[in-house]
Amino acid sequence: MLVERKEQKETLATRILSRARDYGLANPKGPTFDRIFNRTATDRDLEVSKNIVGQGKKQLSYPNGLSPDGYSSFAPTLGVNVSNIDPNKAFEVTAENQVHLYWKKNRERILKYYRVAGRSEVGEALDQICDECIYKDDLDEICSLRIDPDAEIGEAVRIRLHKIFRREVLKRIMNFEREGWYIMRNLLIEGRIFLEVVYSEHTNEIEGVNLLPSQNMILVVQDGLIIGYRQMLEGSYVSASENGGKNYIDFSPNQILYADLNMFGPGGINDPRSPLESAVKPFNQLNAIEDSITMYRIQWGSEKLVFKIDTGMMPKPKAEKHMKDQAKQLSRRVDYNTASGEITNYGRVIGLGEHFFISTSNQTTGSSIERLSGGENIGNIEDLKYFKRNLVNAMKVPPGRVTALAGDGENYNNGKLGEVTQAEVAFARMVQRYQMPLDIIMSRLFVMVLNTKNDIADDIKLEENFAIKFNKANAFQNYIDADTLKTNIDIFDNLMKHVRSEENPAGTLSKNYALKKGLKLTDAEVVQISNEMREEERRAEEAEAE
Repeated sequence: MLVERKEQKETLATRILSRARDYGLANPKGPTFDRIFNRTATDRDLEVSKNIVGQGKKQLSYPNGLSPDGYSSFAPTLGVNVSNIDPNKAFEVTAENQVHLYWKKNRERILKYYRVAGRSEVGEALDQICDECIYKDDLDEICSLRIDPDAEIGEAVRIRLHKIFRREVLKRIMNFEREGWYIMRNLLIEGRIFLEVVYSEHTNEIEGVNLLPSQNMILVVQDGLIIGYRQMLEGSYVSASENGGKNYIDFSPNQILYADLNMFGPGGINDPRSPLESAVKPFNQLNAIEDSITMYRIQWGSEKLVFKIDTGMMPKPKAEKHMKDQAKQLSRRVDYNTASGEITNYGRVIGLGEHFFISTSNQTTGSSIERLSGGENIGNIEDLKYFKRNLVNAMKVPPGRVTALAGDGENYNNGKLGEVTQAEVAFARMVQRYQMPLDIIMSRLFVMVLNTKNDIADDIKLEENFAIKFNKANAFQNYIDADTLKTNIDIFDNLMKHVRSEENPAGTLSKNYALKKGLKLTDAEVVQISNEMREEERRAEEAEAE
C-alpha cells in the first residue's frame, strides 16, 4: 500500500534561520557569519527542529505565562501562522519577550554571585577549582586536540590539524595560556560564558575572541533552537549612527561561542544558575553571624561602668541637662560598618563601649562608679566555624584545600592510594564536568577556523570529529591511572602465557584477545599498534639496507 508522503512542516525557527537576516547598523558582520560559518551544523539543527514535537528545556517554562517575579501576567506564548509571518518581525517579538522576562532578573543574580565570590573562602575555593581545570603539564600544554579515530582523516591531515589547533586556536586566537584561567573563573561565577568571534573579511581569518558579560546577554530561543543572541547595552552613550538608536545589539547564532554548566532555574536556558547558587544562603548566614559576634565583642568585650551621679535637689530639667553633659564627656557612641568592618567615632574615651548613667539624689550615698563584668564565652567561635564549613561544602571543595578550614583536621593529601578521601574523588570528577563547556567552545571555534581554510575537505569540518582533552592536575587521578595501567599490564602478562604460538602450540587464547582483555584496547587501537609495528619494521629494514 502506498503511503502519502506529507510535506515536512516549517517551524518558526527554521523560517528565521533559513533566510537572510538584517542585524542592523550595530552588527554589519552578522550576515557574514550566517553565510560562511557552521552551515552544516545549522542545517542539521534545522532538520532536528522540524521533527521536534515537545517543548524542550531551552524554551520558556514558566507556568501560565508568569514572569520570574511570579506576579506579571505577561504571556510569552503567541499563536502565529508560520507560513505568513515575517521572519524579522518574528525574531523581534521573540527577543522582546525573553528580554522582558529575564534581563533584569539575570543582572541582579549575577551581581549577587560576584558578591559571594568576593568572600575569601569562596574566592579560594574558586581558585582551587580553576587551578585544577587549567593545568599546564611538563610540555607547557594545558589541553590538546583529540581527533575521532573512526573519522576518515589521513595521517598527514591529522598532523596539520593538530598544528592548526595549537598555533591558531590556543595561541593566536584565544591566548589560552594567559586567559584560560580567567575564562574558567568567569564561567564558574556566572554559570555560562559568551565569546564573540572576531572575524576579518579582509584577511579571511578569525583574529580573536571578545569575552562578553553574561548579565546583559539574552539567548533568543524558538522551537528548541538558539536563533540568535541579544546584548542589552548598559552604562554608556552610543551614537545613533552606529546602532540606529537602539539600546541593544543582535548577534548571529554563529557569531557567539556559548556554553553553560547545564544549571537552570524554572525558566530554562535564559534562567541560568551558577555553582555559587548553593553558597548564597551559607554566605548570608556567615556574614550575619560574623557581624553579630563582632558587635557583641565590641559592646561586651570589656567591662562597663555604671556612673551614679548625684544631682542633689536640682530641678528635673537641670538634672537631665547635667546628666547629658556628664554622659557626653565620659562616654562615646561606637558605630560598626558591617560592609567594610570598620569602627567609626574614635575619640577620647574611658571605655570601649557605652556606659550607663544613673541619676541619684542627695538622700542616697552620693556619686559613685560601679563596674559590670564583660561578656561570657567570647573566645568560643565554634558556631562561626560551623557556618564556614557550610559555605565551603556548598562549593563542593574538600575542606583541606581551603586555608580557613585547614586547622579543623581536614588536611589535603597528595592522592596516593590508601590516603585519598572520598571528597578528593568527588572533586576530581566535578573538575572534569566543569571542563566540558570549554571543550564545547574550543571544538566549535576550531571548526570555525577550519571553515576559513579552503584546502581542507568539508567532511572534515564537523564538530563530531573533534574533542578537547584537558590535562589532569589532580594527583589522585594520576595515581589511579598509573595503578590501573600497572594492573592491566600484569593481567596481560598472565594472559600471554596462554596465547597460542610456536613456543606454546597448546595455547587457548589469541594475541588480540589478550590485548583487548588485558590492556583494555579497542579494535581501533589494536589496528593502530599493528600499523605502527609494521612501519617500525620497515624503517629498520631500510636502515639495515643502507
